[in-house]
Amino acid sequence: MVEPPLGITPTSELHAMGYTRYSIADGTLERVRRGWYAGSAADADAKAAVHIGGVLTAASATRHYSLWTPDDNRLHVLVARNASRLRSPGAQGPKGRETCLHWAVGTLTARAIASPLQVVKDAAHCLPLEHAVAIADSALNTRLLRLADLRPVVPAVARWCDPASQSGTESLSRVRLRRKNLRVRTQVEIEGVGFVDLLVGDRLVIECDSASFHDGYQSVRDYDRDMALIRQGYIVLRLKYRHVMFEWEKVEGLILAIVRARRHLWRGGGSAGTVVSLWSTWNRSDRARGSVRARHAPRHATSRHGTSIQDMTPGVDTVWTSDDLT
Repeated sequence: MVEPPLGITPTSELHAMGYTRYSIADGTLERVRRGWYAGSAADADAKAAVHIGGVLTAASATRHYSLWTPDDNRLHVLVARNASRLRSPGAQGPKGRETCLHWAVGTLTARAIASPLQVVKDAAHCLPLEHAVAIADSALNTRLLRLADLRPVVPAVARWCDPASQSGTESLSRVRLRRKNLRVRTQVEIEGVGFVDLLVGDRLVIECDSASFHDGYQSVRDYDRDMALIRQGYIVLRLKYRHVMFEWEKVEGLILAIVRARRHLWRGGGSAGTVVSLWSTWNRSDRARGSVRARHAPRHATSRHGTSIQDMTPGVDTVWTSDDLT
């Protein structure tokens, strides 16, 4: 594992790099705390954490390991259990920002950021379970951690983890649905399509956008994949970042409606494939940008026959069905 370049170095490491007492004190480096110095490009959060008397952890450390990071503006700092004389972030950190302290067992290592395992452990203490799982999934998928590392430290998180998960939104969706006792498989390979994010039951495919700026269809390949899926009779639900992060209650209602109608199963669910659009009534700002169907679907795309989800949930429209593609 390569340690993230935070630009903050303990004195012992500076000496090992060839710095002398005089070169350290010549003004090139900034003294953050006794025994710690920062370069001009040092990370502001890391400087604030070290100034307090600890190191970055939890949601403040995840981005430095290129892990999924939740929307959390708090400064998360890991300090030694026997730490004393802790300081406020002062000029090192943004004013008015809340600091969340985490207490380590024993002393801290000489680095400005906690280990990936400690980061997940601390995230589990201060974040919702599903967020901690998403962070852990990200660490597993990038091979920073193994399930064998997690199980003895955070068993409640490890039992919900899936190393195959490709994004935080996928992890969140999977955990929420499984907690509703739904059968959800991840990264399922479908002939002629490739791997899909989530498969609920036999035929409800859920694709999750991984970033807030994606509009739901990132390339022509997404259209081709959806058409290939509905030709085979699958129901396709493509979720934007905001659907997972801010509008999940409505999304969950739609999914549960499909499950109650048994449309997620081959037997009793019909054979016509469908792409479901989450209609713009969910977010009026969509109207200013144009509806999903206006942007993405051909004029004849609204189905006149085949499977329809419209009657099950207000604000939902069927964009394509397999009958439109024959």
